[in-house]
Amino acid sequence: MTLRIRMAQAGDEAGIALVSTLAFAPGKDALTTNLFPARLQPETGDPAMTAYPWRLTRKAWWIREGEGIMMVAVDDALDGKIVGFSLWESPREPGTKGPKEPSVPCPGFDPEEYASFRDHMETTIKGWFGEVGLSNMWYLDYLAVDPAHQRRGLGKMLLQWGLDKAQEEKRDAFLIATPAGKPLYSHMGFVAIHEVDLWGVEHLGMIKRHQEQ
Repeated sequence: MTLRIRMAQAGDEAGIALVSTLAFAPGKDALTTNLFPARLQPETGDPAMTAYPWRLTRKAWWIREGEGIMMVAVDDALDGKIVGFSLWESPREPGTKGPKEPSVPCPGFDPEEYASFRDHMETTIKGWFGEVGLSNMWYLDYLAVDPAHQRRGLGKMLLQWGLDKAQEEKRDAFLIATPAGKPLYSHMGFVAIHEVDLWGVEHLGMIKRHQEQ
């Protein structure tokens, strides 16, 4: 097995951003499709790569300043190429917030739609869990695998890392699943407990309870 996972470090942002851009392509992912709508796309360039500069800046910020834990999956047979990544948020004191994400101007990006999405999700999560929100759980913010390297167990590896952390701390793990991600999460023991409509696509709030030893 030439695959392994490690913590992301400075210099990884380009590989992470590329995986994210390929995995969450417009037309396949509701979020990308609506944050980078066709009406705003530049007349030149590859439409599938429009989101790359935005993702690159954000991933670099998360590695440098974000409080989340970003893990990468690399293939040593490909000189350590990044082929997947995950972003976990560990439990924190209720009511505390991490560093404010930077505003990232980018051609083709709809900042108002993104702000609306963020507000909608904040309200939705508060409605599900009250003021404590996700603060007492391990929360999977992102998980992506390069489409060319799917079915190699990468998603499971990245997911299991966070589940092990949650179990060590006797915490539950939570995520919001896209339709494409649901089969993996169900297979790994997550159960749907909430639903949220995002641009007409049903997404599921899923939880995996920690097991008492």
